[in-house]
Amino acid sequence: MKTELFFRQPDSVRDIKVELLKPRRHGSHFQQLVVIHSRKNDNCLRMSPTLLDFCLMLERRRDIRYYQPTPYTLIQPSRAFRYTPAVCAYGDDLGLIFFETTRFMSDGCEDQLVRHEDWFGEMGYPFCPCQPYTNISYCELLQWRYLYGYSFSFKAQDSSVALDILKHRNNCTVQELLDAGADFSDIAYQLFYGEATADLRLPITRTTALTLPSART
Repeated sequence: MKTELFFRQPDSVRDIKVELLKPRRHGSHFQQLVVIHSRKNDNCLRMSPTLLDFCLMLERRRDIRYYQPTPYTLIQPSRAFRYTPAVCAYGDDLGLIFFETTRFMSDGCEDQLVRHEDWFGEMGYPFCPCQPYTNISYCELLQWRYLYGYSFSFKAQDSSVALDILKHRNNCTVQELLDAGADFSDIAYQLFYGEATADLRLPITRTTALTLPSART
């Protein structure tokens, strides 16, 4: 785990304990773990399937530098408080931030949510309850997984043939980019990180049209 992701007890709070979790090698009988190679962490991460799409969203976010699912448990005996964040993340401008993606989201959990927000607020850490699938379709989630997997053959430091073509032509299909010499990993990388855009509500095919973000209305 990157050192920036470790919890640092603030001077105003004296009795917080950090309980590191043993790396999970497998899931339960009812839920298997998934493994992704995180480009941002330069490491393989094992996680609950319910966190996969949220972590892919963090891979895409420019303000997030590192992240870790279920990193550790925070314990404050004086308040009988014990909590394992769903995800912690770090950004150069954000600092250390904690995300919750499932707990406290249902009716009747409002008091627990407020309690956690107040607790993290007292320590000076942002606590963000998120429902990442509110405005995104299941097809789009599948497209992000597909694009991320295919983007790995392209290196960020490489020049992008796909972007060079789009800058001259504004609008191209996947097939036109391939015919012009772009590799599909390049196309996938630019779409995943938002350098190019397409309608991901439909499956990506050779006729899918790509544009530069500034070209879309």
